[in-house]
Amino acid sequence: MRGLQLEVTVSQNPGLDYETQSTYNLLIFVKDNKGNTDFQTLTVLLVDVNEPPRFLDNLANGAVYIDFPENSAVGTMIYEVQATDPDKDDDVLTYSVNSSLVIVNRSGKNGAILATKSFDYEKDQHSFSVIVTVKDATGNSITGIIVVNLININDNWPVFKQNKTIFDVLEEKPLNSVIGKVTAYDPDEDGTAVSLIYFMSTPNQYFTINSVTGELIVSAIIDRDNGPFRNAPTHEFEVAAKDHPFQGHTASMIIIVNIIDVNDNQPFCFPHMHSIQIPETTEKGTTIVTISCKDNDVELANNQFTASLQPGLAAGGKFALNGKNSTTIVVTGDLDFEAVSNLEDYKIYMMSVVVTDITPPHYQDTVTVYITVTAVSEFQPSFVQVSYTFNVPEFSGIGTKIGQVFAEDEDFPSPELTYSLVAGGNTLGYNQLFWINPTSGEIHLVAQPDYEATAQYLLTVQAVDLDSDVPKAATTTVTVNILPTNDEPPACQPKFYSLAILDDTAVGTNVQDFQLSCTDRDSPPQSFRYFIASGCCLTC
Repeated sequence: MRGLQLEVTVSQNPGLDYETQSTYNLLIFVKDNKGNTDFQTLTVLLVDVNEPPRFLDNLANGAVYIDFPENSAVGTMIYEVQATDPDKDDDVLTYSVNSSLVIVNRSGKNGAILATKSFDYEKDQHSFSVIVTVKDATGNSITGIIVVNLININDNWPVFKQNKTIFDVLEEKPLNSVIGKVTAYDPDEDGTAVSLIYFMSTPNQYFTINSVTGELIVSAIIDRDNGPFRNAPTHEFEVAAKDHPFQGHTASMIIIVNIIDVNDNQPFCFPHMHSIQIPETTEKGTTIVTISCKDNDVELANNQFTASLQPGLAAGGKFALNGKNSTTIVVTGDLDFEAVSNLEDYKIYMMSVVVTDITPPHYQDTVTVYITVTAVSEFQPSFVQVSYTFNVPEFSGIGTKIGQVFAEDEDFPSPELTYSLVAGGNTLGYNQLFWINPTSGEIHLVAQPDYEATAQYLLTVQAVDLDSDVPKAATTTVTVNILPTNDEPPACQPKFYSLAILDDTAVGTNVQDFQLSCTDRDSPPQSFRYFIASGCCLTC
């Protein structure tokens, strides 16, 4: 039999590990083609080789990614490296890192990666890598990479970009108008503001804030001229920004709003109509009326106004405003009724005082003024004649018109006069024999006159104007002559007389010196005629 040489080789993946199995016994069996067999035992002794350490944790599979919260205390463990030395059981290993941000401390067989500082997400790098080296006693080593990602924690308060914000806002701004905007950012959000919530720190009647954009919005009509803003035009309130709707951090700031007055009120005059009476003797320059007006706008520039007089019924030249922008009306013309130039004028004047804002949109108000010029009794009445003489027959009946007196007054328009008898006219037990019509001045009898009682009367007639304050009067003398009438029979004495005469008494002899004595109220004695109307001789 020829010799046979066999080679023993290591398989492709034998998995030889001295620390696991140091000796292998191989039984080699041989058989020829005749069926003969033989076998031999081959002992393989492994030689120990110094191997590098091995990772027992996830570093064995590649880089390890660690999320590490910011603000963790110095010395907080970031990761624990687990390694072993396959050559020795004591596993005397050393750990090291290439970063000053961490340190590694041996903890038993492991290496603890500890933070050397308290990381701040907003200031430090958000991610950094640490190379960990593990060496055995002979210097063999392995390395691994730990990638540390900082976790951002909500540890910062929102920050407003404005320290203090002042906004000027016109009054009467429409509802929902935007008057400005505040902006805050959250340092935890890399300067973005998308996660912030804006709100009013305290309830506010006039303003609100858009919770997303920070826009300040008008929520109620603001009137600068009334309510709280008239005396306090500055409105102050607080707004806030919050980085979490429930338990986040909140920052606040003061907002100051200056309410700006606009010309939104028209001048207002009260009353809107004046009716005034003035005497015709009112002198030029006399104040007739002062129109009372006001403008409720609070700022001086918006509450000033001008006044103009718009003449109405023939008022030109009679009245004017007392100076520029004045609301006082004064007399500028002659009002005397007796003046020739005024005889055809109206005595009632109508004017309009137009009050106009000096600031756009130039609101206006109008006051109507009626001025009535009244007559004044300036002149004494006077009778047309200095005296009057009237004759009336004594047989005139009651009511007979004797005559008429007439007085006139130079005042214009001519006033009504009242006539009266102030003296004379008493007779025969009558308190007054005459009556005068108080309006026309006609004199009438109120009793029948008697010439024989009074042949002539002297009357005093007075004419009085109707001035209620100081009536003015004039008097005249009226002579009334009573014309006689033969209306009285003679009266003789004695009424009866008895005489005796002798039968031889001569013709023409005065019988016993008898004389009839007669009188007549109508006639003198020399006008009498005597005769015997009847008679007879008596026989004794």
